[in-house]
Amino acid sequence: MHPRAAALLASSLLSACGAAPDVGSDSTDATASTSASTTGASTTASSTAASTDVATTGGPPTSSTTLDASSTSTAASSGASTGEPAADAWIQRFGAPEDQHPTGLGFAPQGDLWVAGDFFAQSLELGTGPLMGDGTGLYLGKYAPDGAALHSQALFPADGAPTLSNVAGLAVDGAGAVVLTGWLEGSYTVGGAPLVADEVDFYVGKWDAAGAPLWGQKFGAADWQVSYSLAIAGDDSIWIGGATLAPFEVGDIALTGTASTGMFAVRLAADGAPILARWWGDVGDQEVRGIAACADGSAAIAGFFTAPLQFGAELVEPAGDKDMFVARITATGDPAWIRAYGSASVDYAALVHCDDAVTFAGLVAGSAQVGDLELDPAGDTDVVVGRLDADGALAWATGVTGPADQRPTGLVARPGGETLLALTSAGATKFGAQEHTSAGDTDLFVARYTGADPDPAELRVLGDRGAQGAGLLALGPAGAAALA
Repeated sequence: MHPRAAALLASSLLSACGAAPDVGSDSTDATASTSASTTGASTTASSTAASTDVATTGGPPTSSTTLDASSTSTAASSGASTGEPAADAWIQRFGAPEDQHPTGLGFAPQGDLWVAGDFFAQSLELGTGPLMGDGTGLYLGKYAPDGAALHSQALFPADGAPTLSNVAGLAVDGAGAVVLTGWLEGSYTVGGAPLVADEVDFYVGKWDAAGAPLWGQKFGAADWQVSYSLAIAGDDSIWIGGATLAPFEVGDIALTGTASTGMFAVRLAADGAPILARWWGDVGDQEVRGIAACADGSAAIAGFFTAPLQFGAELVEPAGDKDMFVARITATGDPAWIRAYGSASVDYAALVHCDDAVTFAGLVAGSAQVGDLELDPAGDTDVVVGRLDADGALAWATGVTGPADQRPTGLVARPGGETLLALTSAGATKFGAQEHTSAGDTDLFVARYTGADPDPAELRVLGDRGAQGAGLLALGPAGAAALA
């Protein structure tokens, strides 16, 4: 996999996600209508496929591939799975001369897949025609269950300059509309609204199921206010988690605190109207890196803190320079509980999922204990995956360890306790008692855990003598899984 390419892999079966089949090229030309419009705030380029029965598109700088359903994946270790990928599994690669980053991924209710991210290139092809503009672009694409490109668009800054703007999160609501959040620097048109950042702010934008803009908003004031994650609740309200260096307002709700870096959670209605906003942190630094909507309307958050943190009635204190936390807040934004884990070094949690319980994944850089799990990284970091009951009690925890660094990038959980974890690792990596040795530099892993078993029930590996990196993981209807 080219290190500058953004890739999508999707499958209708959990067991096929991350398999290592032979990959054959199958590219055909697609007829597309493209347009570009310039406003005073930014340039927007959009493209929608004229026919949705074409699965892939050809032509540089994009190459598309579909997983060969007749090939057999190889078992790289005793714990790796064997078998054939699903017949409707597919993989596509998108690239340009500069870097592209897929940082948002989510399924619509009918099975279409949305992907978003940022790039710096004058042109990017996502399957429906070139998206052209200057400066740091934000892209949004939609794909049918068979991989056919349905829609793509890109947002560019008004001045065509490089910026810190990015996509930090993507979620899809019950009507199939897609919502993005991320950092905003400069002037962009987001969700049809021209937005101008004060310094570095965060935006939230929404587009309908066809990709037409609905609304956009930015939040921030002096200094930096940034979002890291986004989730949509059952009523289609929108949760956003992030961090701020200074007080700011969300609508008429003032967020203020005395910490060097405060963490926040914001909830917006489906039409973008602010419902609630909360700041936590009086000293040191704390950030919400992950947020997830729970079935009862509450939310789970995960991140890190560097100083004593008062969270409702509970006070947590770090064991080292930076500790991870996992917490739950009520539907009205009030703290329910918080749990902290860490070592004498730097630790954090960035991935969280909530259903009837809270599942999380984080990194530890020193000797740490999470319940009965003891971790002592041989390299810089090890991975911890755990599940907390609705009241915050730790149900189980397991580790991914090895002499090299492990980096978790995607986490989804299913009711009943099944968990999927995507991560990047190198060298001899241990998943519980199972061990896998990388074929080259770094490999991409997808592990499936059932219940409290520390050993994955299934382990899929993508790797060769080069470098492969895991990314976002999404779970859709009928058990479909996607990885970017």
